Amino acid sequence: MDRRQAYELEILSTFASLGRRAPELSDADRDGEYRAQKIFFAALEVFTAQVRAAAALSDLRKESLSELLATLADATPDAAAWDEAISDARLGYG
Repeated sequence: MDRRQAYELEILSTFASLGRRAPELSDADRDGEYRAQKIFFAALEVFTAQVRAAAALSDLRKESLSELLATLADATPDAAAWDEAISDARLGYG
């Protein structure tokens, strides 16, 4: 292989590697993220159900509890966006 061919091969290799990034999120960290999701959404489901039950029993705090539920709905991380963030971190985007 002459110098020109070596140069062309190097350029092609450089362009080919641009789309591939090393993972920035290890397998263990990825697994931890998925466990965190599972714990969070299970706890949120239980908590939300309990707040609804309490709101149904209380005339004095029903409005405050309803506001809490609305805030939770607005502030809760979206599962799909969380999954996308994990995937992006695995691909080195982030």
